[in-house]
Amino acid sequence: MNNKFKDYYINYDQLNIYDVDYRYIYYFSQIATSKSGVGTRDNPYHVAVSHLNVGNGGGKTCNLLSGGEYLLRLAVSGDGHYRDLIGMGMHATKINFSLISDNFTHIRFKDLTLNALDLVSATQTVTYRFDNCVIESGFNKTVNNATKCLVKIQSSIVGTRGTNNTFSNTVIQTLLFTNLSIVNKCDVVVSQADLTSYNTSYKGFDSCRFKIGGELGFTPLIGNTEATLRADFVSRCEAQGLTVPSVTDYDITNKVGRWVFDNGSTIEGAIIKGSIFHLFEERLFIILGHTINRIERIPITLSKNKPASISTANPNSGLLVGENSLQLPANVDITDAASGYIESNVMWLGGKNKINEVGIFGNLPMYLGVTSDGTRDIGSTPVTVIRAGWVYLVRSSDKQFASITYNGSTYSTSLTTRNNTFIGVAGVASFAVVSGNVQVFEVLDLARAQTVKMRVVNDLPDGLITSGNLQADYWYFVAPNNLNDTSGTVTYNNVVYPCFGSFLVTSATLTFAITGNCHLRRCWNKNYAESDATDKAFWTNRQKPFWCDVVPNDTRCLMQNNNDFANEMKRGADGNYLTSGHNDFYALAGGDGGVIVPSFTIHGSFVQYRIDISTLNPIRI
Repeated sequence: MNNKFKDYYINYDQLNIYDVDYRYIYYFSQIATSKSGVGTRDNPYHVAVSHLNVGNGGGKTCNLLSGGEYLLRLAVSGDGHYRDLIGMGMHATKINFSLISDNFTHIRFKDLTLNALDLVSATQTVTYRFDNCVIESGFNKTVNNATKCLVKIQSSIVGTRGTNNTFSNTVIQTLLFTNLSIVNKCDVVVSQADLTSYNTSYKGFDSCRFKIGGELGFTPLIGNTEATLRADFVSRCEAQGLTVPSVTDYDITNKVGRWVFDNGSTIEGAIIKGSIFHLFEERLFIILGHTINRIERIPITLSKNKPASISTANPNSGLLVGENSLQLPANVDITDAASGYIESNVMWLGGKNKINEVGIFGNLPMYLGVTSDGTRDIGSTPVTVIRAGWVYLVRSSDKQFASITYNGSTYSTSLTTRNNTFIGVAGVASFAVVSGNVQVFEVLDLARAQTVKMRVVNDLPDGLITSGNLQADYWYFVAPNNLNDTSGTVTYNNVVYPCFGSFLVTSATLTFAITGNCHLRRCWNKNYAESDATDKAFWTNRQKPFWCDVVPNDTRCLMQNNNDFANEMKRGADGNYLTSGHNDFYALAGGDGGVIVPSFTIHGSFVQYRIDISTLNPIRI
C-alpha cells in the first residue's frame, strides 16, 4: 500500500510516540475506508465520529491524522483522559473541530492547523495545549500553553505559558503573550502597563500598526533601520506621556532594547535570513518566533531576470503568474479536473548547504480539493480493475450521485454518508455499477503528504562559457569570475541577467553577450534524462538533476551506501531518488523490513523547484 505516514512522530512532550505509555495509538486518514479500517499505518481509520471516539475510558490516546482538511467532532469520556492529536505538518493538516466532553482533562494538538467551531466541556475544565500549530479564528477557549505556534486569534485567548510564537493578522489588545515571540501584520495597542510589565521579554514587531496611549487610531512606525524604527516608537510613547524603560543586554543599553521593529523581516512569521530580525537575534543569541529556520525568500515575480525566483520566463503549464502570486486561470472550474505547474530558475545555495525546510504559503481552498502537491493523492484516470490491498475512491463523471457494489457492499459518491471509499480484497478484481456515471480512482497516498518537487546537485558541468552558441533547452547559470566582484551581467534574448541569475535557452536564440567579470555555466536539460549525451560523463557517479518529491517539513533522503558523504542519493526500484516524498521512503526509514535505513537532510549547491497545483483532490468529509 502506498502511503506517506511518517516513520516516526514526536508528541507534545517532544518524545517519540512509541516511547510513551499510550493506551492507544491510531492512524486516521481522510480517504481511508470507512468500514474496514483498523487504525494502522497501512489500514488507517476513516475520520468519522465513531472512530475518533476509539480509545475512551481513561489513559492516554494518540491520534495521528493524515494531511487534508477535516470536519471533526470528538465526544469523549473517562477520568484523567488525555488525547493527543498529531498532524502531518502545521500547514498540511487542518481540522475544523468541535468537542463535547463528559469527563475530559487534557487535549493536546501538534503539527496541524486548528479552527475550533464548538467547544463544550460538560463537567470539568479542559486543558488545551499546542505545539507547532496554526491556531485560527473561532477558537474561544483559553490556550493553556502554546509553543512554536502561528496564532491568528486575539492574544488575550493565549495564556502566559509557552514561548516562541508568532501572532499574525489579528488585534493585540494587550502584550500579555509569550516570550521570544513575533507580532506580524497586527494592530497593536500599547499602554504603560505593557511597557512596564513586558519590556524584559524579547519581542519582534513586523509590519504592524500601533495605537499608543491616547492615540486615536492605528498607524505604522516610520523608518527603515532598527534604530530609526525604535526611535519612532519611543518618541510616540513619550509624546503620550508614557515612560519607556531601558534594557541592557551585552553592555548595550536601549529603550525597549529587547523589542525589535521592522517592515519586512518575515514571511508568514518566518524570519528572512539577513533581515533586521535575524541580525537582532544573532546579536543577542536568541531565537524569535515559531520556526528556527531562517529562510531565503523565493519571489514570484513578473521580472524575468531576478535570481532565485519563479517568474514568467520559467517553464509554466496552466498557471497565471502575478507579482507574489500563482493561480489557476479564472476560466477553470475547480469542480473539473485541472492542473498546472511552474518551475523556478536554477538557484545557487552559496556553497554546499543543507535544505532544512521548504515553505509554501497560500490560500488555496483545500476543503474543495484544490491543493499544491507534487504528487496526486488519487490517480488522474479512472480504473476498472481492483487490486487487493489498495484503497479506492468512488466519484462520478457528471457530478451527480452514483453508486457501486463491490464484494457484497454498496458504496456511493455521497460525502454526507461517508461511504465513498473501499479497499480491494484478493480474488475480487471488479465492481458493479448500481446507478449513475461511476468513476473509481485509486488512492495513491493515504497520508496525503503534500510534496514539492526539487532538483538538487552538488556541482555543475566543467567549463567556463564566455563565447560561442548555447544549447537549446538547457539551463545556464551566470557565475562571477570572482565572488568579490559580482557586477558582471549576461544579456540573453534582450534580457540582462545579473550574477547568480539563470535562464533557459530556446532554439530561437542561441547567442549571448557578457559585460564585466562573469561567465556562464551550463546546468542541465529542462527534461534531463540519464541517457542525455551532453555532459553524460560528468553526471556519472554524481548527484543528478532528477526531479524528486520532498515533504516540505521533512527534507530527508536516503544516500547510497547509507553514508551521508556518498556522491549521490539512493534510488528506489522505480529509479527515482528516495526522498521523503517517495512512496517507499518512510517504510525504509522506519524499518518496515526489519532494518532501519538511515536518513539524512538533503544537501547540495544548486537547486531548482517546481510548484504543482491541481483540483479534484480529496474533499473535506
